[in-house]
Formats: sequence, C-alpha cells, structure tokens
Amino acid sequence: MRTYNVIFQISRYILIVLFIYTGVSKFIGYYLFLSQLSDIIFLQKMAGFISIFIPLIEIAAGIALAFQKTEIIGWWLCAVLLSGFSIYVSMMLLFAPHLPCSCGGIIAALSWTQHLIINILLGFICWIKLYRHYLISKFSMHTRE
Repeated sequence: MRTYNVIFQISRYILIVLFIYTGVSKFIGYYLFLSQLSDIIFLQKMAGFISIFIPLIEIAAGIALAFQKTEIIGWWLCAVLLSGFSIYVSMMLLFAPHLPCSCGGIIAALSWTQHLIINILLGFICWIKLYRHYLISKFSMHTRE
C-alpha cells in the first residue's frame, strides 16, 4: 500500500472517531454548547440552529466516512466542516476577547492555536483526498473510452 493511501486511511479513521465523538458530545452538553454559541456576537442570532445543525452534520460526516458507498460524501462533509471550523477558529483568535470551548476529551486539552493547526492539517488531507479521487476518476473515464 502506498504511503498516501496509508495516510488517507489513518486520517479516515481519525475523522470518523473525531466527528462522531464531537457531535455526540455536543448533544450531551447541548446547553453548554448553546450557551457558548450565544455568547459569540456574530453567532447569537443563529445559535439555536447551529447548536443542532453542526452536531448532526458532524455525526453524518463520521457515519458517511465509515461506509464505502458514502465515503466521498463523508470526505466532502469533513472538508467543508474543517474549512468552516478553521475560519471560525481564526476569527475567534483574531477578534474574540474570550475564547469558549465546549470540546471534550483530549481535544479540550488543546489550545485554540493547536485546534487551528489540526483543523487545517485534517482539512488539507480531506481536500487532497477529494482532488485525488476526482483526478483518478477523470483519468479512468478517459482510459475506458
């Protein structure tokens, strides 16, 4: 197995665990998550919607990655989520006087800068995986003609 395939497989398993864990933990600590979203000025009006939508999408991304038929959908969901989270964390680092965190487990031990680095790294892996998937699909279609 090539190195990049190993990296993608390991990343896939990490993302499955990460997104299912974070989605479920946000539902378990729903009121804390909602409260922290409500404290962020630019998210206040959407806090109720976001507090339900984001955990659902995180869980859906993890489940989609777990099955071969839906794996590409999972990679797309993860890529978009991680890109959005990277923008959110960047904005919080730049503009927020108080940095709330409703993360649990080992992720709670990370600083916001470390969160950003991990989000960017995993997001980059997702986008590369999608690029490779569509590049390989494009070339395999041309060779069948």
